[in-house]
Amino acid sequence: MRKWQIRQLQELASEIVLRLPETSPLRCAGEGGAELSLGIDRSIFPHVVRHFEWQLADQAAAMATLPAEGNWHLIDIGANVGLFTRQMMARFPAVASASCFEPAPDNLRHLRRNLAPLPAADIHGFGLHAEEGTLTFYLDHGNAGNCSFNPAAVAGRPHSVVEVPIRRLDDELLDGLMRPEQKARRLIWKSDTQGLDELLMTQMSDDFWSRVDLVFFEGWRVEKPAWDRDRLAAIIAAFPHAYQKPRGGAVAEVEAAEIIDYLGATDRRWSDFLLTRAPLAQAEAA
Repeated sequence: MRKWQIRQLQELASEIVLRLPETSPLRCAGEGGAELSLGIDRSIFPHVVRHFEWQLADQAAAMATLPAEGNWHLIDIGANVGLFTRQMMARFPAVASASCFEPAPDNLRHLRRNLAPLPAADIHGFGLHAEEGTLTFYLDHGNAGNCSFNPAAVAGRPHSVVEVPIRRLDDELLDGLMRPEQKARRLIWKSDTQGLDELLMTQMSDDFWSRVDLVFFEGWRVEKPAWDRDRLAAIIAAFPHAYQKPRGGAVAEVEAAEIIDYLGATDRRWSDFLLTRAPLAQAEAA
């Protein structure tokens, strides 16, 4: 789709249902699997309508670190409209099921539509935090992916707020939400919470992390709630390999201490991080 067509859609509508080409890794089997429901923002929408995929190369490289046989349960915290989960389950059959968490009402509506063809993906319409109840959620008007309980995520940007339910994240909550067959599977963790990943990760026990074979998380250098640096360093160090991919940069293997130091700054730079139990081939070539 050309730039002028994208701009025109952004001016005329607030959401769209895309018909995906047969070659799209976001396309899946089942009723509705050829369609994708999206809000028309200035970040996620332009990428999807041009490429019909979502960070596929990163997902493929990470999945290649897992054994050839096996199946995994994906935990997707900050599921947004479901692009990550849908592509993982459609493109990689080893991802057999998922638990998706998303509190934003508009995102949740798209998420339910997009994961309807995948009955093994469970959707939970609440946020995860360090407490129970309700909390203010901040929604960036220009970037549907930039929504968070962290007000620093939308500082200086047009945004709105909504009160949403939250649950306290811990082992008991996640296990209680899983189906029996899901509890028996090894785990993949993905979190993208605009500055709360550190807090959430440190609330999970060593026993939980021993069940996880692959971790995707975002590290954004903004003001954020206090988090336990030593605890997160121990979680990262328990994985044999840790990788950093800065925005626009190459993937590189890093030490736990380097990640902790990076996350402690507040200059609004961000990187994606990946923790694996086997080496990432593309990092050796980078």
